[in-house]
Amino acid sequence: MLMKITFVHIVEQIQFEPQTALLSSVAKFLGHEVSRVSTDFGTKQEILTAALQGEAPDLLAVRVTGEMREAVCWSIAELRRSAPTLPILLYGPLAEDDPGALAGVADPAFLLSDEAEQALVSLLCSGSLPTPVETYEPTPGVGVSVNGVVKWGAPLPLGDPEQAPPTDYDLFGAPAFFGRGSGCSFFGDVPSALLEVSIGSPSGMPGNAGLRIFNYPTNKAPRSRPMEAVLAMIDALPGEVRRVEFADREFGWMSEVAVLLRGLKERSEAREFVVRQLANTCDLDFLKQIATKGVKEVVFEYDVATPEAWERLPEGQDPARLDAAVQVAQGAGLRVGLLVSVGLPGESREEIDSKLERIRRWGVDRLRFIPFEPRIGHGWRQLCADAGMLPEGDGAWNRETYTPLSQTVIDEESWYLAWQDCLDLQAQVAMSV
Repeated sequence: MLMKITFVHIVEQIQFEPQTALLSSVAKFLGHEVSRVSTDFGTKQEILTAALQGEAPDLLAVRVTGEMREAVCWSIAELRRSAPTLPILLYGPLAEDDPGALAGVADPAFLLSDEAEQALVSLLCSGSLPTPVETYEPTPGVGVSVNGVVKWGAPLPLGDPEQAPPTDYDLFGAPAFFGRGSGCSFFGDVPSALLEVSIGSPSGMPGNAGLRIFNYPTNKAPRSRPMEAVLAMIDALPGEVRRVEFADREFGWMSEVAVLLRGLKERSEAREFVVRQLANTCDLDFLKQIATKGVKEVVFEYDVATPEAWERLPEGQDPARLDAAVQVAQGAGLRVGLLVSVGLPGESREEIDSKLERIRRWGVDRLRFIPFEPRIGHGWRQLCADAGMLPEGDGAWNRETYTPLSQTVIDEESWYLAWQDCLDLQAQVAMSV
């Protein structure tokens, strides 16, 4: 049975969400109609409910993260008052980080495992959705949550990226979407398009939950799309999209990257290309190579501020290697951008100041500060929990009114003053572009 599927996700700094875009493509490929409703913490419940009722979906697909589980729970509970029989499907980062935590979010509800695109095929090709949901016998990769208990179907193998459909930018309002600074760019550049060559990263997902917004959420072994398929997606972008940003945390790990680089060079007169690298794994010679292949900018993650901080948080990026990578990139003629995490466990005001001083000394071209929230499933989350650093109750995570970690090395007032200095520097760099 063909259905109308409406995707709902909370906008987190940028409007684009790569997993939602891929799931939409899968649903369209199977012949279903799709739509999207975005929301945030400032959206009144009656407005959200009216928007969802206006879509009149047969299935409501809701993205859930660990940081926003409670907000989603509340919204769905309110929605169920007016649409008690609407089937609800949950997917997103929480399915990867802690799938058991999906229990009770929207019971009764269907769930997708972290191989979500395959799981969606499994669900949609199994026939009509059962009514009531409680009678559902889960197919592979799919779960059902009833009365706080989750029952899963058989596990799925890793998906074949050669079968992955193109990213569905239309779901987000393309082509006008590419011209929105908050739509599809690391730093708000327009008109830009964000895409991933691969699903997953050799180094996994970042420890800062706020950094995860750019990537398909999986910690499983990374899989690369065929390079010709990536080039085809670039060619399908509207001509006015001049800037293409590759969101892969470690661009270049895939075995056929030379094919992609040749293609980028051939297209470099029409578009400029931006890639990401991690200081711990990047090849400095590769930085020099990509500068000759149409790549104009490289973006690094900057988390721990000093060698001492790296000893304390060894899962971060070595600041000495980052310093070397920035200098090599700049020497090769590449612009340099930084995605900077601030407020890490144990990070003092002095460490934040040293981070700002180093950024000023580098003279980077793009800059974005992202307040730290320990990602569920990462070692930093347990470290924060064990030390009693996590906000609780009304002070828990809310990305509109950020609450820093509770730690003795920096009091809350000092943290906010430091954060103001970060935003001032970010504005200075933005104004100099």
